[in-house]
Amino acid sequence: MNTAYWAGEFAKVLLAYVVLMYVWPSVLFRKHLKEKSRTYRFAFCSTVSIMLISTCLLYTSDAADEARSV
Repeated sequence: MNTAYWAGEFAKVLLAYVVLMYVWPSVLFRKHLKEKSRTYRFAFCSTVSIMLISTCLLYTSDAADEARSV
């Protein structure tokens, strides 16, 4: 594997992170964020991202616990 390949992979992951963490919440909650400051929008999108990640981790953790008990 060469450096260009890994640079491309890093760019794809970084783009996906930006879209998932900041673009998606700002589009989904655009009516709520319409007249808010840039700082508020950033903090709101960050909070939504943390809640999304926490929910996904909790769900996968519960699923793993249930799989072990079967």
